[in-house]
Amino acid sequence: MAHTPGPWSIQYQRGLKADAYRIMARNGEWTVCLGPNWHAEHAIENLANADLIAAAPEMVAERDRLKALVAELAGALDATLRLIRRTQDRLSMHLQPDSCGDDGEVLNELLTMFDGPEQRAIEKPARAVLARAKEIW
Repeated sequence: MAHTPGPWSIQYQRGLKADAYRIMARNGEWTVCLGPNWHAEHAIENLANADLIAAAPEMVAERDRLKALVAELAGALDATLRLIRRTQDRLSMHLQPDSCGDDGEVLNELLTMFDGPEQRAIEKPARAVLARAKEIW
């Protein structure tokens, strides 16, 4: 469902029975909604509500921008995690740490970096964030 195009503005309107906040769109061509300002003690709250309603088109645009950004970040994170997994698999298949002579210590360190406790501690929250991001987009 589409909403009335923005930007929207607030117009204070004095009435015979009550004052009201009119939310206007398209330079005053359309009234989006009309909210009465019945009681003076609620004037600040009523104005805050009118401000919130008037900001709706900008909030929708920002929500859409953030959803697109989340999708882009999730895609990048997903690709990064796939690359890490491929690298882990390749190292495990072709390199045996104990058979590399003096370089064995370096190789052990590399294997641990790519598939050890530190890597898993980093990967776990990354996968959780990715799963939540995929729910959004």
